[in-house]
Amino acid sequence: MNNRNQFLGYLLLFLFVSLALRLGYLEIQIFPTIRTHPRNTRAVLRELSFERGKILERNGKVIAESLQNKRGSYQRRYPYKKLFLHPVGYFDPQLGFSGLEKELNDYLGTQSQKIQNGKKQGITVVLTLDVNLQKKAFDLLKGRKGVILAINSQTGEILTYASSPSVSLEEIKSDMKKGLKGQPLLDRISQGLYPPGSVFKIVTLAAALEEGWSLSKTFKAPAILKVDGGTITNYQKKSYGILTLEKAFEKSVNTVFAQVALALGKEKLTKEAFKLGFNQKVSFSLPVKKSNFPYPSTRVDLAWQAVGQGRVLTTPFQIGILASAIANGGVLKPPFLVKKLRTPQGKVLSVALPKKRVLFRPEVALKIKKAMVNAVDFGTGKQAKLAGIKVGGKTGTAELDSGKPHSWFVCFAPAEKPVIVIVTLVEHGGLGGQEAATLTRKFLKYFFEKS
Repeated sequence: MNNRNQFLGYLLLFLFVSLALRLGYLEIQIFPTIRTHPRNTRAVLRELSFERGKILERNGKVIAESLQNKRGSYQRRYPYKKLFLHPVGYFDPQLGFSGLEKELNDYLGTQSQKIQNGKKQGITVVLTLDVNLQKKAFDLLKGRKGVILAINSQTGEILTYASSPSVSLEEIKSDMKKGLKGQPLLDRISQGLYPPGSVFKIVTLAAALEEGWSLSKTFKAPAILKVDGGTITNYQKKSYGILTLEKAFEKSVNTVFAQVALALGKEKLTKEAFKLGFNQKVSFSLPVKKSNFPYPSTRVDLAWQAVGQGRVLTTPFQIGILASAIANGGVLKPPFLVKKLRTPQGKVLSVALPKKRVLFRPEVALKIKKAMVNAVDFGTGKQAKLAGIKVGGKTGTAELDSGKPHSWFVCFAPAEKPVIVIVTLVEHGGLGGQEAATLTRKFLKYFFEKS
């Protein structure tokens, strides 16, 4: 009998300890994740009796606000419907929350009472975005899948964050059962991973210049380059004779940049890609997927990856980072969305901005900038030329296993002292020097006319 009681005692002790450990695990590891999960609507329901803070664009126009209904609870309203879905997100009792509505919930929602001594109104968030530029970007992207990202390279302020297609909160709720076509919930700027095509040649050129190479260094530029039993080809298998490194960048010649990579070697190109942000976590207000430059397994892989093909994948956001640093003389002012926070009493709270960092040595940035200006003046980016304003840019035609290639264009302007960097991507848009460059020119024209 004593043995049986002793066994039951040990069993109960074991069960008690197991339960305590399980509860501890849930409280420490699982519950915080569940509480912040975008589909956990309990957190949202608790917030409905609280006047959530407004979200404004840079000039004070309301992007999101909370209005009280007859029952006394608050409902979130988005006056611009789908225009700001991807950066701002939504806050809804059925869907939960996403975007900045989720990331800034401690300021917008009930948690803000801790900051402002129990005030029953959230903190107002002022963004860097410009509603007119956002409208223009969506007008240009209409009917296309793609992005237009515009950044002030001198400050890091994001002026336009347009991912197309987009959708309003009302459309999400009404069309959920039928299914949303075209992946409108996908934030293509920060979550879309694409082969970069020739915009990656910026990285390869930087690696060569960091080694002390000159832009005047010459190369044979055949239509086809044989590498260990494989081949690297130029677009339309065109031969260019002998070109300088600068001219090869201007004309976006694959066989030259393959030779550059082979001469540099796997280690140096991989190291340069890493230094410029590939395979690294990106610090930003919204989650950003890591851009990927896998270590090349063969010399053929190295050659193709050097021209932005093979296994290289990047977000448009990462390309914006590269161009911003080049435009700013090699110094990156990291892109950001939140301009300021303001309490209901009018007090402005300080916003911690990411620290600037050097991506390129000044002399390297200057040479890349020169090559990008030539690419627009004389090379593949001619469609982006703008009367009276010097533009520097790089095209990218990212070839795929099937279908038309993705069309890329990244640029800065005015070239002498850039105030804007633009990344344009059109999925299956064809040549970067046509579709993406043309849309960019139209956006630039609007920007400078409006300024």
